Amino acid sequence: MPVHHKSQNRTTSSPENHRWGNLYQLSHLKKIAIISILIALGIGLALVNPLKSINTGRFVSNSVSQESDSPLETLRERSQSSQPFKSVPALYDAPEQASNSKVGRPLSEAEKQAIAQILRVNPPATPPLRFEQTPKFILHDTSGELSDEAIYNLTQQSRGPLGLGIAAFVSRDGKVTLARSFFDPRRPTATVYEKSADILSETARNQEIRRVWQSTEALLKQATLNQAVAGLNLNVSLVNRAAIWLNAPSERAFEAMRSQTNLDGGKTTGIWAISNICDNVLMDRDRAVRMASSPQTAKTLQTSCQKLNSVLSETRKRVASSVHVEINQMRGSECYTSNAQVRAYNAQVAASARIGANSIVPLQTWDRPAYTDEQYQKIALLYLQSALIAGQFPEITTHYWVDQGKFGKIGTHCDPRGFNLTRLYQEISLYLGNPPEMRYGIEPRYGLHPEKGDNVWWLEAALDELPPSAL
Repeated sequence: MPVHHKSQNRTTSSPENHRWGNLYQLSHLKKIAIISILIALGIGLALVNPLKSINTGRFVSNSVSQESDSPLETLRERSQSSQPFKSVPALYDAPEQASNSKVGRPLSEAEKQAIAQILRVNPPATPPLRFEQTPKFILHDTSGELSDEAIYNLTQQSRGPLGLGIAAFVSRDGKVTLARSFFDPRRPTATVYEKSADILSETARNQEIRRVWQSTEALLKQATLNQAVAGLNLNVSLVNRAAIWLNAPSERAFEAMRSQTNLDGGKTTGIWAISNICDNVLMDRDRAVRMASSPQTAKTLQTSCQKLNSVLSETRKRVASSVHVEINQMRGSECYTSNAQVRAYNAQVAASARIGANSIVPLQTWDRPAYTDEQYQKIALLYLQSALIAGQFPEITTHYWVDQGKFGKIGTHCDPRGFNLTRLYQEISLYLGNPPEMRYGIEPRYGLHPEKGDNVWWLEAALDELPPSAL
């Protein structure tokens, strides 16, 4: 389900910088130490800077919109040359290793050639990407039908830390609009899962981030922010936007500011900067002293970085190994599962925000499927594209499962609602000539109880049918 990121601008310098100049006079040795750290930051960032945007191998099919690379929390023709392939040995530590699962298995050369032919692109000439965890192909729905123009405008905002972290949109008629490179590590998070809220809550994370920022030497702050956006070539004041978020006394205060001014990209840029600061602080025991704004803040700097280390590291891994696809879908009655819940919601919001009919809204009727044939076909092809780029079969999963199931209830999303994951697997197998029972992701379980293992949201009152049989 889409999450819109707003943004804001401010160019005034931080009062902290002025106070620091009056209160602290750097010794000659500390100046040398800071210069050394600045140089190390530059070298380190050059080494660990997320991968440059990857060519997505855009489709050649006439039915697909080919958009230029540019945020939602938010190829009908079939090849006749597909041949069955034998399973290949697992190369990565995959969550699914059943004999009827392809998840995490590297593509054979024959599979690469077949997928390239299906997509009408050249086989990759470079080695496959390297991941620190099994890559994921995460499905969402837009929870509100978007026009082609609205989708186009969203894709134009999606550059670097700006906009949404979605890679592709699939309209009801099957039109695919690409927004970002697949497995793009230089993007905003698109799920609570990517924020690693299962390790540390977002509220606690943001508190520790601000402690790090308040405890860091002023020159290093500016240098790290500059390095965080180096090479992005974006004509916006991301450094100023990030500084506003980092200097905000609280998240509530920041939200009040960004309701008035465009601050898009500021939070993501700020997190990148803090991540690089903490990487350096934790390199050795003396770094915190040299990088702290004063001897009194060195302990806070080190302690907060230690608390943030695992969550920021995991976020980097999850962002770099995930592809997000938004499927155009009506709002319906959102995640509500009873008429009573809908009425309770409607009683609390303005008339313009209410759910129509004051009851559960059908996502599917006799003349309107929840998702169209064209959408299933194009999503299957997008999955094959992600597999070709990754060099292995990613794990297909749902926003619902990563938000409310696999890692506990760390979020509230339920999308894609009523999506037939079993059918998607069969579509992929049809392209590849694999047995129809082959899986390419989580084993589908349809229902409303993720705590019991349900991983695809399915409400019979909204879908007017029983859930499909799981594989």
